[in-house]
Order: sequence, then C-alpha cells, then structure tokens
Amino acid sequence: MNSTTSTVVHVLVGAMAAAVAFWKLKPLDQASVDAPATPFGSAPQVEEDQVRKLLRKAGKADSPTAVQAKFFALVIASPAEVRKRIVERYRLDERTVRQTVTIEVQVPSQFRASEKDAGEDFFYFPLFAPQKGKLLDNWQIYDGAGEELPSLNYREYLLIAVRVLRLLLVSACGGAQNTPSGLTPEAERVEHEVVRTLLRRHTKNEPLDPSSVLTAANSIRRLTAPRNGNAEKAGQARELAAKLVEKIGGRYLVVAVLSPDRDGRFIAKYEQTLIPDLELAHERKWISSLVGSKSVALGARPMNLTVGIENASTCDTYHLIVEGSEGSYLGRQEVVEIEETLKTTARDAPGRPHARFRQRLGQPYGHFYVRYFPEPAGTERPQVRFQYFEVPPGSLLRAAVTAVASFFLVWVIGVATKNLGRPGFDEPTDAPAVLLAFPALAATWLGFERRGSRLVEGTFLARMGLLTTAFVSIAAAAVFMLHRVAPNDFTWHQLPKDFTFLWLSDVTWVALVAVALANAVVVCYRYVVETWRYCHLSSRPQEQNNISRSWTS
Repeated sequence: MNSTTSTVVHVLVGAMAAAVAFWKLKPLDQASVDAPATPFGSAPQVEEDQVRKLLRKAGKADSPTAVQAKFFALVIASPAEVRKRIVERYRLDERTVRQTVTIEVQVPSQFRASEKDAGEDFFYFPLFAPQKGKLLDNWQIYDGAGEELPSLNYREYLLIAVRVLRLLLVSACGGAQNTPSGLTPEAERVEHEVVRTLLRRHTKNEPLDPSSVLTAANSIRRLTAPRNGNAEKAGQARELAAKLVEKIGGRYLVVAVLSPDRDGRFIAKYEQTLIPDLELAHERKWISSLVGSKSVALGARPMNLTVGIENASTCDTYHLIVEGSEGSYLGRQEVVEIEETLKTTARDAPGRPHARFRQRLGQPYGHFYVRYFPEPAGTERPQVRFQYFEVPPGSLLRAAVTAVASFFLVWVIGVATKNLGRPGFDEPTDAPAVLLAFPALAATWLGFERRGSRLVEGTFLARMGLLTTAFVSIAAAAVFMLHRVAPNDFTWHQLPKDFTFLWLSDVTWVALVAVALANAVVVCYRYVVETWRYCHLSSRPQEQNNISRSWTS
C-alpha cells in the first residue's frame, strides 16, 4: 500500500468514526438543549365554576374602595398621570443583569384624604406587569426608605382586579342596579366573559390570543349607555374599564400596598434578576452570526447590551443607567426604533419629547434621559444599545506580547534551521523545540486559564490572536523536528532562486513566519488603536466639569 492509498484509508476511517460518534451522541446532545419539561404537565385552563366563585367574592369584598379602585385603574390606563419620575438601573453580572427600578409617584388631589387623615389612607399600586407565563427571578420590593415591602399574591391580585372592574362597570351602568351584582343583565354577561379572559392562562399548548383580549375590551365599550344619570361619567367609566382590560388581559400585575405622605407622594422600588438574550450578531447575516458563534466558542464575552425603554412612556421623566462591569468602559451608545415615536406628543405633555445621552464616553456606565416620552408609534420598540470595550491593557496586550514573542522565536529558529547540516551546526539539540513551546504555553495560560466573573471580558480578536500564536508555535516545533529527522537526500520546497523572505527560503518556514508576522502586526495594531481610543474618550473635556484626576508615578 503506497502512501497516497494509506492516507485515503485513514481519512475514510476517521470520517466513519466521526459519523458513528455523531449518530450515537446526537440524542444525548439534543436532550441537553431541549426546554425543561413542566413538572406537572401543561396547566389546565380555569373552569367556569372558578370564574363564578371569583365574581361572588368580588361582590362581597369591601376593598378596594371606590377611590382606591379608580386610582388603581388610572395607574394602569394612564400611568404618566401618576408616575412622575422613573430611574431604571442595570448592573452587569457574569451571565445575568440586575435591574433596579425606582418610581416616584404623585397621588392626584382628588384621590387623597383630608389633611387631618393624611397618612391613614393607602393605595394598591401596580409596580410592573410581566407577560403571562413569565417567571420572575430573585425579585424584591422596597419603599422609599429601603424597607422591604410585601406584595399581593396572585389570588389577592385577581380579587383586587375583578373588584376594580366591578366598580367601574357599576359606574358605567349609571349606578348600582336592583340586581345581586349591581349590574344590568347585559353588563353581567360582559363581566363574566371579561373575567374569564383575564383568568385565561398562557401555556405552550394553549397560547393566549391577543385578539380575545381586544374583543373583551370592545365588549365593554359597546355596553348600552344608561338612560338616567350622568352619561358622561358612565362613558368615562366604560373607557377606563376597557383600557384596564387591554393593559392587563395578557399580563399579570405585581401589586404593592403603599401609603403616601402629606403631599401625596411616595417612592416604590423593585429589583429583579434578568437573563438577557445572547445576540450573536445585530445584523442577520451569516458572516456576522458565524463570527459571533466563534466568539462564544473561544470564550469572548458579549460586548453589547440592548435595553428596552418601555417604562419611559409611563412617566414624565425617565432615566436609564447601565453600570458596566469592572475592567470595561462605554465606547458607543445609540437609540434604535425611535424615529417615528419622537415625532408624536404624549398626552397632556407641554411639547415634543426631549431625549439625550451623557455625552462623555470612556467611563464604565451609560446614562440616557428622556422626558414626556409618548407611547411607541406603530410597531416601533424603542431600545437603547450600549457597546462596551475592555479597558487597556486587557486581553489585547497579552495577545500582543505572545504574538510578538512567537514571531521572533519562529523567525530566529527558522533562520538557524537552514544551517543544519553545515560544519559546526550538526550537533543534535532539542532546544529550539522547547523554545517554540513557550509561546503556545503562554497563550494558553494568559488567555484561557482564568474564568472571570464579568459579563464583558475578552475580545474576539484577542482570543483569535492567542489561538493563532499557539497554533504557529506548535506547528513550528513540528516543522523543526521534521527537518531534524528528514533523510539527507530529502529536498524541502524552496522559494525561487535569489528570492528570500526575511532571509528565509524554505517554503514551510516562510509560511509559518508570514502567519506569525501577520498575527503580531494585526494584534499590536488593534492594541494601539484601542488604547488610543480609550485615552481619547477618557480625556475629552465635558461641560461644567470641576473634577480631575492625574496619574503620577
């Protein structure tokens, strides 16, 4: 069997072994990436008897009062009338993001108690509304003093929501009717259908249809106006009830009980842990996705964070602050899907929305501010995107040092190798092979041995540079050993006569030195550029800055 046939046989046997291994291991891999099974199967939908039972309990409940119910509905339907300022803060961890939202609330005067009773009234305040089926992780609620607050459980929240709906429908009917529920027969039927929609679960087998929520809300709007009483007041109650259903039909609310001060103000804060989606590329191109996949495979951490600003339209003033991890700095920031929204005006706002970033870059945090932000226009989903970079020297310096060392050693040993066989140069030694192993070991030790606790760490170029350094060093050691053991009559491929590359003519050494040189040049260039960018961004003057820091030895 000649060498060509032997090579083909080895390749075929290896391919067959890989195919068998893939075929046997694929079921195990698939099981590891499948979604976790629900422990008790798919949750069944709520039965009609439970709907009727909840309606009876809501009819007998004394809380919330009519004032509390209207405030509850106002917070959901028109939150900007109550929420004055929201500060939304994100802190980056290794694979999670910690969200902290602080809400400053002003209770309108028509809902407040008299001055002598101030401090004795309380309100059911909806803090946030996750989508049905979403599980909240590690969340807490605090008041303005930092004291942890209890929240209503799901059953208590449902009772409050149905009680609020009942009171609004009573007002929409022109007042309590001579029926057990206080509603007209038409309103009773509508209420039953609406509550059944509110109780509907969102499951994988039975997903919630958004059109059913819209149908339920429109059925409230179509209620017959009362012949007696205040028709305008009844119409306002119908519209408020319909908006309530539209807002919470596909969600569930996290509700806290809070008491305002004498001025009708209070502060509420909630925290939760979020797991951001890993975007391999912002552009849906196969090249970008491939680079993103390779970045994850090489251990590079994501450098971009995209945050939705849904809360901006629920208040007068909105602040978004993102705190980067240690060793990173903010290098770029932008808002996406906001152009059409900025052309509209929020309800009761004195003018168009005003938005701005903190102009200074180079610090580890970003700050976005907007006031009088309207509801998103059309299909827009306004988002703020922050791009972080490593603070120099970072992983690029390690990659640059090992790349330069690898190039120098490969080149020197390549030049020395051409003297093998000459008088005085034929002493057997393995020192070059040992020296060539050092850059590979350094690349492994400096680039891959330590797992940090930061969400932003390492760059794709640095990882590729270290990987290339290790590959070139190992390949050069192998080529050196092959030159040592090759027969004397074996001829290595050479460059054309009178042509050399850095005093090298052997094609194998030329190729290795060229790759090592290109790797060193690219990594060093990027290191210089990134260092210059960081220094430029960090040293740019900013308006009204009276704080400075000098570096001295």
